[in-house]
Amino acid sequence: MPEKTNNKKMQILLLTVLLAAAFLRFYGLDWGTDHLTGKFHAFHPDETTIIDNSRWVDTDLRKIVAPYGNAPMYILWGVANTVGSLIGIDPFDLTINTTARFTYRLARALSALLGLLTVWLCYKIGDHLGGPWVGLMSAFFLAFSPGHIQQSHYYTVEVPFTFWVTLSIYLMQEMPSASRRTYIACGLAGGLAAGTRLAGLWLILPFVIAQVWNGKSITDRLNHLATIKVGYFLLALLVVTSVCEPFLLLDPAHYFKTDTVLQISSSIKVATGESIHVWTLSDFSTLPYLFHLTDLLPYAVGLPLELAAGIGIALLAWYRRKSGFLILSWCVFYFLVIGRLHSKPVRYIVPMIPALAIFGSWACWQSIIWLRRHWGPYYLPALLVICPTLAYGVGMMRIYREEDSRIAAARWIQHNVPSGANVLTERGGYPTSWMAPPDRYNGRLDDATYYIRAAGGILFRDQIAHLHRKIEGTDWIIIIEENRMRQFVTVPEKFPIPYTIYRKLASGELGYDLVTSFKVSPGVFGWTRSEDGAETTQTAFDHPRVMIYQRREDANPEDLLNLWSHRLDKDPSLPDRHILEGFEAYATEDWASALAAFTRAAEVQTDHILSRVLQRMTYLRMRRNTEAKKVWEELRNMGYSGLISSAVGLSHAGYNSEAAEFLIQFTTEVTDDHVSLVDAYQKLSKLLIRLERWNENVRAIQELVNLDAARHQAWNLLAVAYQKNGQIQEAISAVDKALLLNPAREAYQITKMNLATTLFNRGDSKEALDLYQQVLGGGSEMLNLHYNIGVAYHSLGNYDKAIHHFRTSTKRFPNEAKSHRALGFTYIAVNKNLEAARALTRALELDPDDTPIKEQLGTLSERDN
Repeated sequence: MPEKTNNKKMQILLLTVLLAAAFLRFYGLDWGTDHLTGKFHAFHPDETTIIDNSRWVDTDLRKIVAPYGNAPMYILWGVANTVGSLIGIDPFDLTINTTARFTYRLARALSALLGLLTVWLCYKIGDHLGGPWVGLMSAFFLAFSPGHIQQSHYYTVEVPFTFWVTLSIYLMQEMPSASRRTYIACGLAGGLAAGTRLAGLWLILPFVIAQVWNGKSITDRLNHLATIKVGYFLLALLVVTSVCEPFLLLDPAHYFKTDTVLQISSSIKVATGESIHVWTLSDFSTLPYLFHLTDLLPYAVGLPLELAAGIGIALLAWYRRKSGFLILSWCVFYFLVIGRLHSKPVRYIVPMIPALAIFGSWACWQSIIWLRRHWGPYYLPALLVICPTLAYGVGMMRIYREEDSRIAAARWIQHNVPSGANVLTERGGYPTSWMAPPDRYNGRLDDATYYIRAAGGILFRDQIAHLHRKIEGTDWIIIIEENRMRQFVTVPEKFPIPYTIYRKLASGELGYDLVTSFKVSPGVFGWTRSEDGAETTQTAFDHPRVMIYQRREDANPEDLLNLWSHRLDKDPSLPDRHILEGFEAYATEDWASALAAFTRAAEVQTDHILSRVLQRMTYLRMRRNTEAKKVWEELRNMGYSGLISSAVGLSHAGYNSEAAEFLIQFTTEVTDDHVSLVDAYQKLSKLLIRLERWNENVRAIQELVNLDAARHQAWNLLAVAYQKNGQIQEAISAVDKALLLNPAREAYQITKMNLATTLFNRGDSKEALDLYQQVLGGGSEMLNLHYNIGVAYHSLGNYDKAIHHFRTSTKRFPNEAKSHRALGFTYIAVNKNLEAARALTRALELDPDDTPIKEQLGTLSERDN
């Protein structure tokens, strides 16, 4: 009877933990919604990547562009389409606000469900390791883990991956004596783990340990690996992995493409630090492995549980429990790999949290057993872990209970920033541009990634000038701290200009005051958990800090920037001063003095790419080709991004020909970096346009198109290049291709309209008119379109249609004088003098200096008299 009572008690406690875990994960899944308007905002870029790409599952898997496996997309596609068919919606028509909100909530519910099931699996593994109380505490610790709760509110790969890994390890507990069905199920779960993230293949390690754990001899243990059941496991693992990653085997070239940062090869470069991006800048100030222990894990599970887990790991090593060793082997191997990476977001440690919950539970239970024999309050050490974990978990609910800081900030802006104000906002992973809509404010976008591209390749004065152009006349600045500021202030030596900019902004030295900020922090009752200095992705997705700055009335930030720029120009410890001296000598063809100055610049900062590029440029002028070639070989090892930016630096200094020559050399010799080549050809095209080298520009853009025929921007650039080169028919074909790839892009319709105007100016009115009509048929209502159509009809003598389009133009753009003017003169052509007088009078009001209109109105007045 007592055993039944204890079982019932345990079941009630477990059910309570599971209900709490469910509440903590399912509550607030519609975060990002403005509950006053119902407007949904997809704030998490990684979540958007998976949900957007899920639409291609039943059409073309090649269209999926993501650094993850397809398993989460398959699951979402199946569930979303099933539910969508029942309620009569297309779940992936995300342009509709209600549909987007539905699909994101559904996707997050899947993540929450898998998170809840992982809590149950923790109980099962813990029970297997040390009994039901170990299982219960394991489930409790994971249920209230703040990191796991937070990640369960996103439909990203971390929680699904963690579930499949934990399920796989649970199924390994009884191996090698487990049934064939268990082996197959384990292979399926492992395949889904690998189909979510390829790191799932590392489950082979605990699987092998499970097979060889028991046996009388080494041979006996190894024989466990040569069974039909192991074959079933491997077959299931490989089949499911291949289904989720079909191009890994079928088309490796496609799988390992580097077209965008969202592809796996590019994401590996980001993770290892080979490719630098804004979101990895903070990682330069962290240490491998140590940062995970001192920063990430205390946030994700709490310091008490982390310490308990460490003790549990030591105890497991002492007691050699198989259940513990299986999950420990996975956890240690995983940590050894991800801990050494340059990139250290908190999401990387989520797959370790169930293991830490189990280790911590094991330590707590062992302390209870020992202290029960030696000390009265034997439960106290366990409570020192349980109570803080409970507070951390419950505290996360404040994030999803209170209004999102970005939505609150946008509402404040609407009520406090006057309409028509000049507002500088940010783009990036956590943009603020949407908070200042263009129909209300004069918005400017800050491209802080410019400073990464500019580093070492563009003079400091030009980097400051970039900011000068952005803030000139700007009244307000709206930023999210985690988007740019927090990253750049950690790397003063690598990126001194943006570091100083953000420091000056924060201190008020730039001439702007922090008017208000918005931030929601986790906490419960009167306690708030500090997140100062937290890793940026811990707060950026669902509770960032929004900061709103206003220019002081007496401030002149433009002059401050000019003074700063002049001071840097004269600083002998920086390369700029020596480069400017070299430019002066180069302009007078004093090659020796120029080379000496550029060499001094390179000595001042050995990794300054522009200095080395200028050395090479001068060597070429001096016909010292051997030295120039040697410098080029050294430059290739300094990073392609910096090489491309140095061409921009040359252009800023007025050396467009030299910059073009350098990029031509770059595109000729560099063939192993798709992203850099695309960037290089785009910049080369701009230079060739400035130099009016139209034939070369066409060839450059053709190469750009060849690199990626699906890049609609490249086709539009090719159309413009053809137009400049006089190849109008080729230009029309190119812009049609751009519009086929992206019909909604108005810029491409403008290109097509300009081509029609070129045809008209050549005297081909009929073909021009046909092209204008195609633009009109595309639904565009751009300025000058109806006016141009009217002019074409007028030239063909079709005055009625000309009048129709001129009138349409005056209605849609009533302040355009030329439309009223053309309408008036066309009325005269059909003897409608009264209508002509009205139209011309309006044209004269808009353009009082138009003498022909005055004369024509005088003529009409004489006729009336």
